[in-house]
Formats: sequence, structure tokens, C-alpha cells
Amino acid sequence: MDYFKEAEELLYSVPRKERAIEQMQARKARLMRKGAPTAPKGIDPSKPYTRASFEGDTMNDLCELSDVCRKIAETQAALDEIKDAVAAIESKELQLCLRLWYFERLPKEKIAERIERWSKTTVYNKRNEGVYEFARIYWGFSAEKQHRKN
Repeated sequence: MDYFKEAEELLYSVPRKERAIEQMQARKARLMRKGAPTAPKGIDPSKPYTRASFEGDTMNDLCELSDVCRKIAETQAALDEIKDAVAAIESKELQLCLRLWYFERLPKEKIAERIERWSKTTVYNKRNEGVYEFARIYWGFSAEKQHRKN
């Protein structure tokens, strides 16, 4: 396993995961509105039963809502894991570098402006250092061992 490459994939996935959560929250809201109680349109006392299709639709909506809620929770947990690993990096500058590079997708020049003591080359080197530190925290000893080989 190439821990550096895998770590970069995880870091790059943060904005996609955040957008996915937003989309799923919107879908959840639509499902909630769709299934909300409505005013009766007219009661027909000659029909003391409920249409089977209505019951089936309600069950399908509940299953879909349950599925969306589960996916939101799973995606949020994965996102939290990544962000927690970045936050666990001791160097605040490395944390900031990773957030700007991967989460906000800023170019090296803009990152160098934000971290005033750094040049573009330093940004690149610190990004590499930050990715290895993230991998060590996220995967533990295996990533640290591979980093020492390189």
C-alpha cells in the first residue's frame, strides 16, 4: 500500500464528502416534506380501508429516508475521522498547510502568502511532511515504517 498516495486521496476527498453530505441532507429534507402529514382531502365512509398503494408508498419512503440517514451518518463519520487525524498533527502550520492545500484547494502561491515565512518550495516540502504525518496518525505504525524506507 502506498500510504502517501492513499493519504492524499483521503485528504482530497474531504470537499467531495462535504458536498455529498449537503446533497443527502437536501434529499432527506425532501423526503421529510413528501411524507409529512397532509390535510384530509375528503373522507369516504363507504371505504373503511386504506389503499394498499398508499401504504406501500409510505413504507418505501420510510426505507429511503432510513437509507439516506444511514449514509449521512457513515459519510460524516468518515469525514470526522479524516479531520480528526489532521487536527492531531502537532504542528499547527502543517495542519494549516494541509487544510489549505487539500480542503480549500489553494495554489502554493496563495498558501505561501497565508503562511508568510514560507516560500512556494517550502509549501511543497511541508505539504509532503504533513501528508506523511497524517498517514502516520491515520494508519499508525505501518505508514511510519514505509516513510522511513523512502
